[in-house]
Amino acid sequence: MLNSLILAISLLSTTACAHILEGKWTTNCNQFGRHALISTVEFEQNVYRAFGSFYARPGCGIKTVNAKFEGSFEVGQSYGAGIEFNYIPQQLTLTLLKHEVVAHYNKNKICNFDDWALNIPRDILGQPNCVGFVPPDKNIELFDIFNFKAEESLKFASFPLGKNITNPSQRPLKIDPQVVSLWKVSKKNNFKRVKRDLKTYDDHIAQRRMEFAKIPKDINDKSWVKKKLAFMVEIEQYMRRYLDTPHNTKYSKNETEYFSSEFSPRFEAMDKPNTADLRMLLNKYEWFTISEFGKIADGNAWLLVQHADLDTEFQKHVLEILGKLRKVGETSLSNYAYLFDRVASASNDPLKRMLQRYGTQGYCVGPGKWVPHEIEEPMNVDIRRKEVGLGSLQEYIDGFKDICK
Repeated sequence: MLNSLILAISLLSTTACAHILEGKWTTNCNQFGRHALISTVEFEQNVYRAFGSFYARPGCGIKTVNAKFEGSFEVGQSYGAGIEFNYIPQQLTLTLLKHEVVAHYNKNKICNFDDWALNIPRDILGQPNCVGFVPPDKNIELFDIFNFKAEESLKFASFPLGKNITNPSQRPLKIDPQVVSLWKVSKKNNFKRVKRDLKTYDDHIAQRRMEFAKIPKDINDKSWVKKKLAFMVEIEQYMRRYLDTPHNTKYSKNETEYFSSEFSPRFEAMDKPNTADLRMLLNKYEWFTISEFGKIADGNAWLLVQHADLDTEFQKHVLEILGKLRKVGETSLSNYAYLFDRVASASNDPLKRMLQRYGTQGYCVGPGKWVPHEIEEPMNVDIRRKEVGLGSLQEYIDGFKDICK
């Protein structure tokens, strides 16, 4: 998480320019390992305001940290591979949005603070030990270059976290081609078709919720419980499939960014109530065992837990239950394996994070390319996978060729 957050904050502030850059610039949802980031910057005269959100999962679905970077800047003449860019930081705040992130920051005294609090912004300019980097000092002029590329993309060489260059003679000459681009948001673009697609999603979810609400609720009726589990899976899968809308509809880069920023809150709006409803059911039933509820209900409930990343303690609790039930054939062995890996690899605290056992969790690193998170005794992973009914790891990796875009 630490290295990812460095990139996150750099992108938040990777967006400043004077009169040339009037308006708004933004990034797509960018994946960094198991995390992701969206950042947007507004330029007005010689002032920049950068806003960014850091997410715990690829796809920008679970927001964990907000960052805000403010300051003044000016541009100069051509220099090396770009244009001179001088900036003066005035504020860089982080706001932690999850209890487990707060605990991690306090335990490790991130930015030399051990009193981080939930939803309270903290200015970190000039502080040491800040998630692997040294933030610049307040009101100290720094020197960089920027450049424009095709399709109105904007890049900086080191601004603001690569190097805090206080000597203009040390200004960078080159811009790393791997630096993530920011894209100009046109005021003329009202994103009509994106808004249309978002409305289609919202209308469908609202309609299905209304239809299911007509079924009389009876938690003591196992047939109703099975319908409830199936319904929750239906709408959450619809939501996750809808993430492919930008690709399927061939959005522009600006449309994709707008869709990502607007669709992201719908993840929490879906997964949080689903987890609450599942908890309610588990207050009545220890689990939806195969002998009582059938394999489909067992699988539906597992999938809801697998996606309950907003409540990692709940995932751990269910993992313990499934660990016992798998030994007596009352839950799927492969589903237990997936949840084990999910819990092992999901901790925000590196000291608590474990190696996954079956190689089921990972991330896309490019079109058609997927890699797993670290695995314990990787030479024996296929043996363990076979024991729980999974194919080889290579077969699993090959299955992402059409998924990673």
